[in-house]
Amino acid sequence: MPAEKYTWQATPEVRSFARLFAHIVDDNNGACAAMAGVTPAPARLDTGSATDGWAANKMPKADLEKALADSVALCNKAFAAVDQTNMMEMQGRRTKIGALIYNTSHINEHYGNLVTYLRLNGMVPPSSAPRGAGELGNLGSKEIGKLGTGDYLRAVAGSTRDARQPGRSHPATTATVNTKGGDGDGTSDGHLIESDHE
Repeated sequence: MPAEKYTWQATPEVRSFARLFAHIVDDNNGACAAMAGVTPAPARLDTGSATDGWAANKMPKADLEKALADSVALCNKAFAAVDQTNMMEMQGRRTKIGALIYNTSHINEHYGNLVTYLRLNGMVPPSSAPRGAGELGNLGSKEIGKLGTGDYLRAVAGSTRDARQPGRSHPATTATVNTKGGDGDGTSDGHLIESDHE
């Protein structure tokens, strides 16, 4: 996502792209810090309010990327510290293994948000981009949809994924976003309800 799109949000009720990253960072740090031997956990990034402004929306992209990388490194340490001998020990309100399972499912959940945000901005998420496509892997879904079948199949040649059905170009994508619910912070998580993407 380009830096100028980091404050983009699907609706006023859902987090911006920057706030989603900050939320993931905060949860990684909260779930993993103590198990990784870091106390207190790093300061939260997703702070502020709609009235006063959200701190994450004011952060440079490079700072958010570094915070995300640092939080993943922290979780890597936490995962390495948990084994069969200590996985059932309590860590806050969950067992250690339970906290790590929660963290993994939470990140997967919000990756779904990020995929939706990318697609709503005409971009193809990394998990859906053609493998081995070179520059074609950087095209948005609208551009890929304009490729002829032969060009598309050549783009995915050598891919570990199948090249879809011959005779079909990359499908257009539409998505419906849930704007109700959330984590109790007054905003929705913007969860994808349905998509016509394969």
